[in-house]
Amino acid sequence: MSNFNRTRDRAEPKYKGLRNRGSTCYLNSVLQVLFMTKEFRDAVQRENCKNDHTNYIDAQLKSLFSGLKTGSPTTEDIIQRLGIENVRKQHDAAEYFEKMLSLASPEASKVFHGRLIHRTSCSSHVSTDERNSFWTLNLPINNTHNGVYNVEDGLKGFFSQSTLTGDNQVYCDECEAKRDTTTECEVELYPKVLVLLLKRFEFSYSEVDYVKNDCPVDVPLNIEMPKGVSYELYATVDHVGDLRGGHYTATIQPPDDGGCWYDFNDSMVTPINNFNPEKSQKGYLLFYRKTQMSDSPQENHHGSSVHPAESKTNRNNADGGYADQDMDDDVLINTSSSSSRLMDKIPMSAGRGDGTGGLEGETRRYRQFCDLPSSRYSLRVRGHGKEPKKMSVEKAYDPSDPSFKFVDRPDEIDPLQDESCRAEMSCGHAVTPGSLTGWCRSLLSQGQFKFTCPALQPDGKKCGAEWSYQEVRRFALLTAEEMDHFEKELARIVAAKFKACPGCKTYVERQALDNLCFRCTICKESGKPTMQFCWQCLRPWKGRAPRSDRCDNDKCSDKVLELLKRCDTMTLSKVPGVGPCPSVRACPTCGIKVEHDKKACKNILCPRCKEEFCFVCLKLKKKCCETSSSYTACSSGIAPRQTAIPTWN
Repeated sequence: MSNFNRTRDRAEPKYKGLRNRGSTCYLNSVLQVLFMTKEFRDAVQRENCKNDHTNYIDAQLKSLFSGLKTGSPTTEDIIQRLGIENVRKQHDAAEYFEKMLSLASPEASKVFHGRLIHRTSCSSHVSTDERNSFWTLNLPINNTHNGVYNVEDGLKGFFSQSTLTGDNQVYCDECEAKRDTTTECEVELYPKVLVLLLKRFEFSYSEVDYVKNDCPVDVPLNIEMPKGVSYELYATVDHVGDLRGGHYTATIQPPDDGGCWYDFNDSMVTPINNFNPEKSQKGYLLFYRKTQMSDSPQENHHGSSVHPAESKTNRNNADGGYADQDMDDDVLINTSSSSSRLMDKIPMSAGRGDGTGGLEGETRRYRQFCDLPSSRYSLRVRGHGKEPKKMSVEKAYDPSDPSFKFVDRPDEIDPLQDESCRAEMSCGHAVTPGSLTGWCRSLLSQGQFKFTCPALQPDGKKCGAEWSYQEVRRFALLTAEEMDHFEKELARIVAAKFKACPGCKTYVERQALDNLCFRCTICKESGKPTMQFCWQCLRPWKGRAPRSDRCDNDKCSDKVLELLKRCDTMTLSKVPGVGPCPSVRACPTCGIKVEHDKKACKNILCPRCKEEFCFVCLKLKKKCCETSSSYTACSSGIAPRQTAIPTWN
């Protein structure tokens, strides 16, 4: 974790590391935490437990734990038991933490087993309770920009009551009307070890991909939960890098070691002095050990050996009793990232396509802990047996609406969207209201006034079919506020390409986007003198032409171009030999303004045109790398400040 003020001790470490067999740091980190979790380790090694059963992973864990004690540990058997075929491919640590718990014996896995009650109440009379088991509580990291996310505040928000009113009112079948609705959850069974997952991956519609949120996080050493249950931090799994790569390490306070902390970095184990997890940008999984037992009746459930994947969901019936159902037939609650409780039960197979190629095959679980923007709550009840009272919402298709053609295919803008109804657009691709709204918003944010389909064809090419605004408005189920935003943005963007000629007052379209000097042919056709004016300042043209920056009229300037000319300089710490270069560049392909985060190599991926180019010499990466690497100085030196913005036709 960042800002740890680590002072390394040169003494021989008392704990053993694990060899990285390629890119297995994600596995090594989790295994070290499990080994240092005394209750879990004792359960695995207990002689009277039937942990050698072939259905459990306890035998392999027991062998590894013995090796960590004697100094000859190997993860080979664990890797084989988990079905990891390519050790050079990095996976998600949280995914394999839960996978190992699902394969462990009930005696071992119950150390991490907790249970939540989700309560949804209609303002009139309908109340629905759901009981879901969990191994991790997922906390969305809200984008605080220059601020710091606080875990304690996140937990308070997690358990706070939310009220859905106004446009977010929920339709109640029992009342046959929209009602104000409250949602809340509480812990029914506190685990011995509480694991918090910081959801650092968010879906970016501008990049049509998941991106990592490196927001600094204040991690408390002690937390106080409701009902007087206290926990203390004893381990973290940290991640540096991005979604498709990077490195995992673990920071652990072993039991019975006088409160000392150690950094477990694959085969290296080093002590840490002055451990301080404040403002961590790397913390991903936080492990808290219970320090105070509650006297509440729920503690009696700790003998339970039910796996989260096997537990039952109880639903309030009209008679006050409960009807048991499998966890796979539960209530799904999806919320916007700003108020997400993220207690949706996502099937473990959720992913892009077949579950093996999702996000380049790295994980099938990112949907569970990635915030996918959504402008509406969607609450859906599914299952069999006695049908509970339903609540539906506006931002979802009505399955009985004959004006939509519903299909069984996944959402083809974002296959990780939930399992609500998908409708077929005019181009033949399936969408949900949330994904369509988000995609079209991203197009508007990039200055695009034409809505085109981003779905991939069988040949791997984008569909590119154009949708009318009327079609988008209908299929995205735009609210009044969203329509107002869309129409204002469309007007603003169109105004940049269509302007009224100062001479004839007729709206004209600019074709040569790299030339500000515009000659109006309509003036000539109407018998008036041909008007030649500046597209930027809308005054009669002065100076030479063509020009893409400005005319010679006073105060004719482009704000972005002025920024390119006057921005501060920066250095790239990872690229030796590169002197100060401008901190802001225009993409050499499409002209969009981009900035470098100064943390990695000199290449940068344009969020709009997806071309990767060198921020230093402004050549495309392929061309630049012919004479230099991503971490060495460019042979052609630093490109000067840009005096014109490239135009992407």
